[in-house]
Amino acid sequence: MLYRTCWWIGVFLTRTFFRLRVIGAEQVPASGRVILASNHCCYADPVFIGVSTRRVLHFLAKREAFDWFLFGPLIRRLNALPISRGAADLKALSSVEKALRREGTILMFPEGTRRKDGRLGPAKSGVGFVAARTHAPIVPVYISGTARVLLSMLGWGRVVVHFGTPIQVEAFIVPENHRETYRRITDEVMRRIAEIKASNVRLGFCSTEIRS
Repeated sequence: MLYRTCWWIGVFLTRTFFRLRVIGAEQVPASGRVILASNHCCYADPVFIGVSTRRVLHFLAKREAFDWFLFGPLIRRLNALPISRGAADLKALSSVEKALRREGTILMFPEGTRRKDGRLGPAKSGVGFVAARTHAPIVPVYISGTARVLLSMLGWGRVVVHFGTPIQVEAFIVPENHRETYRRITDEVMRRIAEIKASNVRLGFCSTEIRS
């Protein structure tokens, strides 16, 4: 109930003040386990991506945020999962797996941290690890306009969330070589995100980003 109430409020605010445009929302399966894998520029990215799909999202947030007054309890009720930054957090990845095995939807940021300049950075293998173990399809996502989100709010640009075609991970599994499997899946995810970014640049949707 709280999630859906916040979702409707978010839909109104993001479309009114940030002129949010959503492309390819139909690419997100209506049911079943799925991973949304996106670039990451701003703390607000989960909000913009969350209101761009009707699926109820689970997402990872740094563990320290759960200790913040009021904010911590709120994001916990909105399906945030704590993760420790700077090292592989197997407990967090286990929580992600559990949500997927319950046919949930997980938002992951393969780069593992925000890229404030809007450029795509090197990815960690967490998304490949989770996808290989759960066989959940991955929908690549590119979000633009949040690296300089205040410009969008002032009408100089807009926030765009663009969903790509789902990736079926079975084609990237290398028998008896788990690390190679995780890397191949992650590399394909980042390749797809880069393709979406390139198409957005051609369409003129990345005017508030530093283009790479």
